[in-house]
Amino acid sequence: MQYFLGFVYFLIMAAVIIGAYFVVSAARTLGLAPGKYISLVDRLMLGRDKGILIIRVGGKIRLISEGAQGFNILCELEESDLVRLPEQDTGFKNILNNYIKKKQPRDTDDSGNRISEIRNRMTDLMKNLRGRE
Repeated sequence: MQYFLGFVYFLIMAAVIIGAYFVVSAARTLGLAPGKYISLVDRLMLGRDKGILIIRVGGKIRLISEGAQGFNILCELEESDLVRLPEQDTGFKNILNNYIKKKQPRDTDDSGNRISEIRNRMTDLMKNLRGRE
């Protein structure tokens, strides 16, 4: 039994080492590992296959767009152009609250009509129609 338990431990350790190897090689393949000459400063995804990248190549910083057709260099940036934005709370609770706020009915529409007044008038009309039946 002791040999069997030792063999199981050996298999577990081998699986962990092999798994770590595949994770590291996948990270290199996907560009998640740092490069020797290029570094990704920031990335903003704009859609399923669209995004904007800021990369540092040598001493230069470039703004690049990526899309289904490939990559395009938009412009070259200076170090002073890179201003850190304030941290945003991207937790689930904050995202859900923002979504709920957007879905709540507004009092006015884009033309300035009072939606609540129209809604109240429609409710009164429905009550009057039900009263006639």
